[in-house]
Amino acid sequence: MQTCVRIEGLELYAFHGLYAEERSLGQKFLFGLRASLEPSETHADDILAQSVGYDMLVDEVTRISALSPFGTLEALAETIGRQLLEKYTILLKLEVTVAKVSPPIRQHIGLVEVSVSLDRGDISIKK
Repeated sequence: MQTCVRIEGLELYAFHGLYAEERSLGQKFLFGLRASLEPSETHADDILAQSVGYDMLVDEVTRISALSPFGTLEALAETIGRQLLEKYTILLKLEVTVAKVSPPIRQHIGLVEVSVSLDRGDISIKK
């Protein structure tokens, strides 16, 4: 059985961006995860060992986002993906989405979003 865990709409205030103003003032970001887990025969035993705690994933994304400012959403998403795959061996594939809610551009848009997809093989590739 293939299981997918999805988290959407994790809202964090952070200091990422290419511009000095973004790094000093900060802004709102939205994070999402789509994780494919190692195949399991069943979830009928109703124990977490066959899955991953959603709260633990959210805590890790929050921690990684707060570590240091990133210039690009791509680098932030990739770092989150690599660290989650390294920490949770039950994760097979992971898509990390990071959205900037108020990007510093002249046109009015709802958000800018970047998605990075990684699998277990990608974490052995040097950054």
